[in-house]
Amino acid sequence: MVGTFLKAFIATIWDYSIPCDVPLNNYMLIFIMMQFVMCELTPYIREHCVHGVTSRIVVVAVQNLPVQLLIFYGLYLVNSAKTCQETNPSLYYSVAVFIYLQLIFMLVLVGLIAGGITLLTWAYRNGLLDAFLNKNHGNVEAVKALPKVEFNPDQLTDPEDGQLQECPICMETYSAEKTIVETPCKHLFHEECLTRWCEGSVQCPLCRASIEGQATDPSPV
Repeated sequence: MVGTFLKAFIATIWDYSIPCDVPLNNYMLIFIMMQFVMCELTPYIREHCVHGVTSRIVVVAVQNLPVQLLIFYGLYLVNSAKTCQETNPSLYYSVAVFIYLQLIFMLVLVGLIAGGITLLTWAYRNGLLDAFLNKNHGNVEAVKALPKVEFNPDQLTDPEDGQLQECPICMETYSAEKTIVETPCKHLFHEECLTRWCEGSVQCPLCRASIEGQATDPSPV
């Protein structure tokens, strides 16, 4: 990217006076001027305009908007050129390659951002971020207050497949060896598994309801 920029910049300076039917000779000058202005404005914007994560994201988007518009303007110039390829090929092809690399970089960046947001949204909805987002907001004592469920193979058998149910956290089949607890939302877990979960969250791993609700007597499964 840096090498392509330098080649386009040198071609702009060296071949500036050679005829070109589109103002590609001014594109690199505008690009450099815009980068200089943004570098000068960035410290001021960070000091006076950024007061949180949301505002930081908005400011970054606004800062990059002129560059993105300039890329599309460059694409328009490259594709609308009729004779520049022949009259000033060094300028045309060097600037065109630089513009297309900018476009590819922008698309890759947008794709990564979109993919990251999608992944974070999926992780949040599935509770994978609870330990991070709710750090220091867990409640292990709430698990101790939950009613215990006596191990009864008949009551803990899944009616659909006739197999013993599994703890949704560790995926192990329930047995008499590990204590089973029931949350206020009527979901069953190994007590030790739910205790580890509640070190960073007070929400049920399955339905996101609070496990700090009013304890109830164990109900038949």
